[in-house]
Amino acid sequence: MPHEVIVFGAGGHAVSVLDALLASGITPQFILDDDRGKKGKTILQTMVRGPLAELPAKELNLYSIVVAIAVNKAREHMVEVLTARGARLEGVRHPSAIISPSATVHPTAQIMAGVIVNARATVGAHAVLNTGCIVDHDASVGEFTHIGPGAMLAGAVVAEAGVFVATGAKVCPSVRLGRASTLGAGAVALRDLPAGCVAVGVPARQIRSTTV
Repeated sequence: MPHEVIVFGAGGHAVSVLDALLASGITPQFILDDDRGKKGKTILQTMVRGPLAELPAKELNLYSIVVAIAVNKAREHMVEVLTARGARLEGVRHPSAIISPSATVHPTAQIMAGVIVNARATVGAHAVLNTGCIVDHDASVGEFTHIGPGAMLAGAVVAEAGVFVATGAKVCPSVRLGRASTLGAGAVALRDLPAGCVAVGVPARQIRSTTV
C-alpha cells in the first residue's frame, strides 16, 4: 500500500481487518465511523476519529482506505460514497492466509486469518473471505460477496456478486449461488440457488426470497 492507511467502520468486522493489517506490518492511522457514539473509542489501539463528514476532502486524499463493513449492501454503499469522493480504496491480506500463485484476487478484497484460496480461484472486488474459510480450485467469488468464518466453497463453485455464505456453511462442487443469495450458517448447498434467495439446512432449502 503506497499511502498511509485508515479504516472505515468500527464494528466487529473492524477487529479482524485491523488484526490483518497489523499482522501485515501496517499500522492504521485512525478509524472513521458515522456512529458519533463511537468517536474517541479505540479498537486494537487504533482510535475512532469520528464520522467521514468531519474529514476534510484534501486530507482524505492522503490515505488509502479499507472499508471494514461485514454486511455486503452496506459495504457496497460506503464504497460508492468513498469512490464518489475520490478516495483510494484498498484491501488486506492476513499473512497467515494461503493463496495459490494461480489464483486471482482483486486488490480491494479482504482476506482474513487462516483463509485458503486454491488454484485458479478468483476473488472479486471488495469481497470478504472471513477467518478460516476455504475457496477451492476454480471457484469464483463475486464482488461484494462475503464468505463467513469456516465456510467452504468446493471446486468450481460460483458465488455471484453480493452473496453471503454464513459461518460453517458448505457449497458442493460446481454449484452456483445466484446474485445476493444467502446460505445460512451450517447449511450445505447441493444444488444451485436462485438470485436473492435465503436457504438454510442440510441439504439447503429455500425459505424465502429477497429483492435483488
